[in-house]
Amino acid sequence: MQRKKVIFSMLFILTILTGCKNDNTTMNKLLLDNTSQPTITESVKEFPTESYHKEWKIVESGKHYCIERMGLREYNDYYRCKVYDDKKELIYSEIIGELKQPPDVSILYDTVDIHFGFGTNAFSDKYINYKENLQSIWMNNIYGKGRQHVLTVGWDSHSNTKLVVKHMYIQHEEKEYPFPHIKDGCEITKCEFRNNDKEIYIEYTDKDTQEIENKTISLKEFKKHQS
Repeated sequence: MQRKKVIFSMLFILTILTGCKNDNTTMNKLLLDNTSQPTITESVKEFPTESYHKEWKIVESGKHYCIERMGLREYNDYYRCKVYDDKKELIYSEIIGELKQPPDVSILYDTVDIHFGFGTNAFSDKYINYKENLQSIWMNNIYGKGRQHVLTVGWDSHSNTKLVVKHMYIQHEEKEYPFPHIKDGCEITKCEFRNNDKEIYIEYTDKDTQEIENKTISLKEFKKHQS
């Protein structure tokens, strides 16, 4: 009887030791798994969210717009652009970044133009009409703007230069005009829509003669792209 008690006690102690060993192994595995988790940091490629960024500072404002800055890092910042109608009601708000400097803002024909550069001879614009509550998409490399049209430069299938007129607020509504006198839009020094967007006046540097030239083109001469 006494011998059975001794054997039972030894088995009980062995069971406890085995359980402790398994618990330690499990705990060590959990600790190892936890230490192997990556540290979550904000990616510079991701757009900030309204809930994350609370502190904004006004860098420029007017009756119909406001540009606010959120400094996240030493080298680039995010900016929140707002546009208001005549009743001071917010009709547009968007965060853009990362930018080295604040976007430029101009107003023409009741339209706020938000403009920023993002590379060598590369820039983007968005147009918001605060009278009619209209908003364009972001448009790249615009060299002239009218009441409802903008001008940019493109190339045909043979790499010949052409002028392209786009509607500000209607996507894919555009017409083109062959213009082989320039390599790209950098040679255009001035562009104006005149006569209520019925014609375009441009000044440019001719790629062959390097002389300053000018030309007035009726929008009726622009044709839809033929695929």
